[in-house]
Amino acid sequence: MNNLDFVIPKENSWEELLQVRPLSPFASVSSDFAKALSQQLLQQGQTYPEMMALGFWLRRANLSRLEREFTEKNTSDQFRLPQGLVFHIAPANVDTLFVYSWMLALLVGNKNFLRLPTQDTPQIKHLLNIIGRLFEDDTYQALRQRNMLVRYGHDDEINLIASAHCDVRVLWGGDGTVQNIRRFPLQPAARELNFVDKFSLAFLDAKAVFDTRAFEQLIQHFCNDAFGFDQRACSSPRLVVWLGSDHQVKQAQNKFWSGVVQRTTKQPPPIPVHLRMEKLITQYEFAVKWDVQVPASTTAYVNRIELSSLDKLPTDLHCGGGLFYEFSVHDLKELIPVLSKKIQTISIFGISGENLRQLLSINLCAGVDRIVPIGKALDFHHHWDGYDLLSEFSRSIIFSKGP
Repeated sequence: MNNLDFVIPKENSWEELLQVRPLSPFASVSSDFAKALSQQLLQQGQTYPEMMALGFWLRRANLSRLEREFTEKNTSDQFRLPQGLVFHIAPANVDTLFVYSWMLALLVGNKNFLRLPTQDTPQIKHLLNIIGRLFEDDTYQALRQRNMLVRYGHDDEINLIASAHCDVRVLWGGDGTVQNIRRFPLQPAARELNFVDKFSLAFLDAKAVFDTRAFEQLIQHFCNDAFGFDQRACSSPRLVVWLGSDHQVKQAQNKFWSGVVQRTTKQPPPIPVHLRMEKLITQYEFAVKWDVQVPASTTAYVNRIELSSLDKLPTDLHCGGGLFYEFSVHDLKELIPVLSKKIQTISIFGISGENLRQLLSINLCAGVDRIVPIGKALDFHHHWDGYDLLSEFSRSIIFSKGP
């Protein structure tokens, strides 16, 4: 593994990582590190909303909740220990996402070998500076020995060795990344968590949009969900589905999108120029190949494509950056065709969550991992893409007391 770029800590060895034992779940050194990282992020991350969100997620109250949920699974009949070594491959599209899975694995007591994104964005650079400074403190020597944050290119040898020795392999990335890494065999008892390409939607009741008391908050929350990470996060809404009569939907669309345009004009999201061009190209391609309507755009931040059908939703063509597919339904059941395994998050406004839950359970829909209020789409939870990460990063030992 000669081509490794050791990022954090600067000096470490693969052999030492293999030999050292894991820590106990929620060991004091792990919890203290998480709290210190939270404090640093909240103090120094004001420039980057995603870092503030990460710092808030790592706050003391949430750590206590995570530990409580983990320890509640320990009973007189079973207890849980760390898996051992976790091999993480971080995603390139969401700057801070790798920290969530890494921190959960670390808190449960695992050793970690983490391949960082190759693109060193300002957010990642700032985040790694904070983590690196904390790791220099001798208080966290036990974590320095058990965690390697590295960079390397497309190196089959490193992927082969890390895969052969890990107890859990965590792949964040596109379908192509997952297929590529799967070429490298795991130990027979190892497990793999794949976070593949997903697609999310916002589902709104047209009548609820006219509640003037909630409207400004709706616009703010929708923009937070949609424009964070250039709309490239799997949980960011890319399809907007309306529930209501044709007349209600048309009025709601006019009011809603006017509000979104007004907000993005006052607070422009940092959408790169090349992405604005990609959106226009995507709109033209749809107009030529599919039966769609393309409303005129009055801003560079919001582009819409009104679909005539939800069948064969072209999720792969979406480029992000404020491009929204749109469709309207008169009944919840009309949503069923789109609820494939590709769908991750449904963020709702004015829609009965219980009715949506019944729809999913009665029709045994293949997809959907999360149903959240609009404004919560980007909030990370240890239940993600159908995995309970606290459980996946640990192993259960059953203790039988006999007859």
